[in-house]
Amino acid sequence: MGLRDSPAVLRPHAAASPSARDHGDSASASFREWGGQSEHGERARRASTEGQEARASTEGQEARASTEGQETAQPPSPAASGEQDSEAQQQAYRAEVERATAQGERYYLLSSSRDMCVGQGHWSWSQLCSAAEAKALGRTVVLVTDRCLHQEHSGTGREEHGHVGLYYNLTAMGSQQPMVLMEHFVARFGPWDMTPMRKFPIGPSTGELSVERDVFLVVREPQEGQFGFMVCYKEHNQDNVTVDPELLVPNDAIARLTHTIADAMGGQQRFDYVHVRRGDKTDPTHWPHLDHDTRPEALLQKLPTLIPRGSTLYIATNERDLHFFDPLKAVYIVYREEDFAALWGEGSAWEADMRGLAAAVGVARGTRVEFDSEMRVLVDYSLKKLARRTVETFYDLTNDNRDGPNLAHGIGQNASAT
Repeated sequence: MGLRDSPAVLRPHAAASPSARDHGDSASASFREWGGQSEHGERARRASTEGQEARASTEGQEARASTEGQETAQPPSPAASGEQDSEAQQQAYRAEVERATAQGERYYLLSSSRDMCVGQGHWSWSQLCSAAEAKALGRTVVLVTDRCLHQEHSGTGREEHGHVGLYYNLTAMGSQQPMVLMEHFVARFGPWDMTPMRKFPIGPSTGELSVERDVFLVVREPQEGQFGFMVCYKEHNQDNVTVDPELLVPNDAIARLTHTIADAMGGQQRFDYVHVRRGDKTDPTHWPHLDHDTRPEALLQKLPTLIPRGSTLYIATNERDLHFFDPLKAVYIVYREEDFAALWGEGSAWEADMRGLAAAVGVARGTRVEFDSEMRVLVDYSLKKLARRTVETFYDLTNDNRDGPNLAHGIGQNASAT
């Protein structure tokens, strides 16, 4: 599912393009300002600072008390000192939780390994559905910032991990819905599984969770065979949560790259977007017609009924053969993402953007961020919003069911979108 147009995020280029260094500075500044534009973010940061000061004061008082009148006493062993520090830290965390609870702060976390190392569609819908439930409950989302790419989606053939800030505009997300990064939550309250909480599998409805008003942290922890996005399904949740597909906003680096590609194809509303899903969906036992329906011969018959001949096409696809769609060039001006590879190569503005973001999220200096499959999908989704017309594999090009013949619906079909 593509994200709807959001002019505040995907904005046209200014007349004078900033330098690559300016791009990087802007991207990293955007991340550093995460949460600062919302009352919630400011309150959380202020409370975190006060909590740290309180912990420092408590530790200082305890240190002074322990030395008064004990000049001749033997110093504590390193182990005992460590235990005292740990206990003082835990007391400070508990005090901060109690203060936040008294002020009405309540949090929500999706804790699910089965929603981590997955494809972009699965991950994003699990995040969106969880955020929708958190909003319905009046709770602040605790966002896990580790974005794991499954080996089938990483582009390198191995599992990879990256910070979610390398993909999404966290400042924009935090301004739309109360949200705190996991590392900030832990710094303020301690490990999440040590805070006052209750865990729930997929099953209890959103309405049932709403009675847990006094619980500091509500955790959705899907069990075997369950996933986070199932809270959007009527058969798993009788309360129809409202999903906002614009919550997951690509970061500024992705947005600028998207507009550069669109400009190269004539600009917004001057090209047409065609999504051709192949690869994993060409298995005839589940999708008996898709392979045939998405081959160039079939596309040359179908596309002219949807898009005028001579138009500029951007083909978003997982087909690995770079020349697979060449026959369409006899009728259309055809582009694929790979045609713009120089835009994210060495010395590009995108590379400078990502260098700034990487530094902001703690990636080691000098480490080059690769343009991975997650970023490719985000660019595709963003280009879809800028296109004049869109054609989807399901069900514009084929009548096969997206999720196979034995599944009644796809992810999110039961969720209502704002």
